[in-house]
Amino acid sequence: MLFEILTTGLMGGIALKAFSKHKGLSSNDSGKIQRIMSLSGLNVRDGKDTLTTQLVKKKQYEWGWEYKYRIQLCRSFSDYEAKLKVFEDGLNNRKKKQLAQQAEDEGVSLNQYVVYKLSK
Repeated sequence: MLFEILTTGLMGGIALKAFSKHKGLSSNDSGKIQRIMSLSGLNVRDGKDTLTTQLVKKKQYEWGWEYKYRIQLCRSFSDYEAKLKVFEDGLNNRKKKQLAQQAEDEGVSLNQYVVYKLSK
């Protein structure tokens, strides 16, 4: 009896975590940011070691989250500024896809849909 309750609770927790991760309900973008940095070539290999940026501080404000990172000594801030569009595309891709899908369902172009939604 106890085993059935524990396994049911465990499976329910796993299902809830998978659902929230799939829907993007979690507010943790630091993992996404680290992955974008590694895929865009901002991590540096030094022999067997890989030097990555380090998350120093994460703070929530009313407008959103603030992430502070410590960058490697061999990288400059201009390297990160050059990859700014990559970060924006990687972090906002789900919202753009959902908005485009809604516009397609309504049968209008994306620009007309955005103007229509803003006028409401």
